Amino acid sequence: MKKLIGLFLMCSILFTITNCDVTGHKCTCPPTVFLQPCNSYTVKEAEKLAPIIEKEIYENTGVPMCVEILDNIKLSKSYYNKNNTRYRASKILNSLCLDYLLSHDGVIALMHDDISDSKGDIEDWGIQGLSYMGKKVSVASDFRVKDKSQFWKVVVHEFFHSFCNLDHCEKNDPSCLIKEGAVKTSEKKLCENCRSKISIR
Repeated sequence: MKKLIGLFLMCSILFTITNCDVTGHKCTCPPTVFLQPCNSYTVKEAEKLAPIIEKEIYENTGVPMCVEILDNIKLSKSYYNKNNTRYRASKILNSLCLDYLLSHDGVIALMHDDISDSKGDIEDWGIQGLSYMGKKVSVASDFRVKDKSQFWKVVVHEFFHSFCNLDHCEKNDPSCLIKEGAVKTSEKKLCENCRSKISIR
């Protein structure tokens, strides 16, 4: 636990010196997103996803984003949970903070592998994605996404958390891309309430 706390503090320090001024929900992050394919998630898959991410971010923010692809990396088995059955998302985020934050505008790890995090009293809860709010690091997995064509929604959802410090939809609008819960086909775009809270320049 002390090690994780230390890594999170390091992530916060590195974020502070990247000239990204986030005040409340107002995001002034540099408009570049780096997609990081991990393990069996290929560069070709990321290249296919990138234009969709660019399009959806633009349509929801009105700001053109540059989405670039990094070379594939293999994740360390030290990122596994206690039972070595799936990856702990927080360990991946801590690694991204230390490895990339000084050299890249922001990064979203892409995975086919199952990932988990703590939820309430459940220590190892399977999830689709995780972000450090406003810290520009996210991980997204399509393992729990039944319709893989909907995976872009997980990635864009995490983008709004990590790049724009936007929390889950207050109204839990079923059509809002940042509503809480697993991805569904009903989600189309940010609702007007959530969209009014973000600004990227």
